Amino acid sequence: MSSFLMKEAIEGGVYNPSRRFAFTNITDDLFTFHWDGKPISVKSHQTIELPHHLAIIATNRLVDKILVEESKADEVEGQKVNPLYRSRKGIALGGVPTYRKTFEDKILRELLVDEESPQIAVMRAQIREQLKADIENSAKPAAPVSSVVSAVQEDNFSHVGEKVEFPEAKKKKK
Repeated sequence: MSSFLMKEAIEGGVYNPSRRFAFTNITDDLFTFHWDGKPISVKSHQTIELPHHLAIIATNRLVDKILVEESKADEVEGQKVNPLYRSRKGIALGGVPTYRKTFEDKILRELLVDEESPQIAVMRAQIREQLKADIENSAKPAAPVSSVVSAVQEDNFSHVGEKVEFPEAKKKKK
């Protein structure tokens, strides 16, 4: 895996934990990679925030997956014409960093220090939509005001001030 990412990691020395990256799964499939025995899954076209070391690992694995799929598809098409055809795209897995870089640039983007996480931005948008829906629903009156007014007008309030005795109260007095 000779890529610009690995070259940067080697030249830069130790991974910098303060660097954050937005990682986007550019494929149409679920992408899962493992770190410390735990799977990390990224849905199709989903963007998540990753620390420096995980961003490098995940990007390299996703680029490898894309290149292998492209190489297989190219060989299947080429072997229809020539049974001995071998795809040249397979070379990019090991030694053509410029071809890998085109995918790396689509997948990985460094976040600025004051830039918020892509996941937070998505949650903010969902909360805004939910608030709009709640405001629209609460603006609608529960019961029409006219029906409440007519019910009050029909009652003549003749019972107000009358003494009402309940049967249970009569039994206790005796």
